[in-house]
Amino acid sequence: MTDNASGAVRLEVDVAPETADEIRKLVAARGWEFAEGLRILFGAGIAALKASALKDQDSSESESDRMLRHAAENEQAVALLRYRLYETQKANEAWDLSTGAIHNQNAGFRAIIDRQIGELAEFKRQLRDRELEVQGLRARLGDQGADGGVEPETPAATPRRKGLLGDLLRRLR
Repeated sequence: MTDNASGAVRLEVDVAPETADEIRKLVAARGWEFAEGLRILFGAGIAALKASALKDQDSSESESDRMLRHAAENEQAVALLRYRLYETQKANEAWDLSTGAIHNQNAGFRAIIDRQIGELAEFKRQLRDRELEVQGLRARLGDQGADGGVEPETPAATPRRKGLLGDLLRRLR
């Protein structure tokens, strides 16, 4: 609620789309300008509530008057419930959108994790293969050292070994 320089007070009210449609139709049917129609409706509503309060005090109220008052009270309650339903629907839509986004992001993360688990399993398999190769090479080197064969490589032994291997290959030919 805000006051302006002319002393008028600006009110802002959110209503359900159905209620807004009813207001527009009523204002158009009466030929009122929209802002003027809202002022008339607010005034009429206030008057109806005051009249209802006065009628509650009057026990000589006729059945038709009582039914009209009851219908007006029900219409007020329905308008409020419509707006609350509208708000709830909008909140549910927003929640559905955020839940869907979270679900999609979760599925994406699961796909990344599954891929990384597969890659990790492949790396472990390759590591086991390399460890077996290293064990095989160590075993061969150990066997050759026990037979009096080639000693483990050292920078000084490498040219000598190449020479011995070359001589051995020439003799075998």
